[in-house]
Amino acid sequence: MKKIIHNTDNLSENDITETVTRIKALLINKEDIMIGYSDNVYHFPGGHLEENETFSECLKREIMEECGIEIKESAIKEPIMYAAQLCKDYPDKGKNRKSEIYYYVINTDKKPNIEKTNLTEQEIKGNFEIRIIPLKDSIEELKRNIPNNKRNESITPDMIEAIKEYFRLNENYICKIPSLDEMKVKWNYEIENAKGDKNNWLIWKEKALENFKNKKSIPYYGILNGKIICEATALVDVSTVQNAKGLVDNNTVYLTAFRTVDEYQNKGYFSKLFRFMIKDLKEKGYTKATLGVEPEEIKNKKIYSSYGFTTHIKNGKEIYPDGTQIEVEYYSKTL
Repeated sequence: MKKIIHNTDNLSENDITETVTRIKALLINKEDIMIGYSDNVYHFPGGHLEENETFSECLKREIMEECGIEIKESAIKEPIMYAAQLCKDYPDKGKNRKSEIYYYVINTDKKPNIEKTNLTEQEIKGNFEIRIIPLKDSIEELKRNIPNNKRNESITPDMIEAIKEYFRLNENYICKIPSLDEMKVKWNYEIENAKGDKNNWLIWKEKALENFKNKKSIPYYGILNGKIICEATALVDVSTVQNAKGLVDNNTVYLTAFRTVDEYQNKGYFSKLFRFMIKDLKEKGYTKATLGVEPEEIKNKKIYSSYGFTTHIKNGKEIYPDGTQIEVEYYSKTL
């Protein structure tokens, strides 16, 4: 079980004068997660552990009160995460409270039933509702909502960690050649997150989709729990590559667009995708791969060298759609 302890006051367990325990559920229905929303604050279904109440009894009661969903005992396993905050002189001077939360994963095929809920007066005033959010989008949605209420700054980070822990325990990572619709999703993400002028990205998107449809490129995607997290593309036609001589032919592919979403970098996901791509290209009959890198990109040059791109072919200049020129060094490796 993952543990997170917030203890800026450096309190010991002997300093604690009272403990408040809450039980929370990552309530999951297939590809979606159900999360409470009130006063611009997200929180998982669940609440305070009452006197003489077991953890499972608390979970079943709270989920029924907030979601109107009956949970069977068999659906409750061990908690996946524990978080505690130790606060000095809280709630009153001379008292030191430990607020602890146990996070459980509850899988269900049921949906919220408002007629069976029993909301508190505070929840009613806050227009409490259960929102159904795609699991793959849940972390981004929680991050997006943080500025909407000061309370989110203390509540949301641990929620995000609980979802990440769920993903870690239930990781489903696949490497594949994407569909056209998956390519559109990935390119829209890149355009949305591009800094400055997005015109280059818009043009690159159209070219990428056109090349794919005309079988002039082979894109490869790494997809984690339904979310596209990394990519690479093999260009297989001379018309798609600048300075193409020596870089692409019937036996040689030009590799480009190596990208990984920031939070998934340095975790081995792209390496798995790269191995998948090389294996697929070899099976398709290609015997050599090439790529280009800007001279000042020292980190990338080291990475490409570790992948076997050590044979220098030539230097050249490439031009972006907006007219920007860049210096490029080209390298190759035998497949």
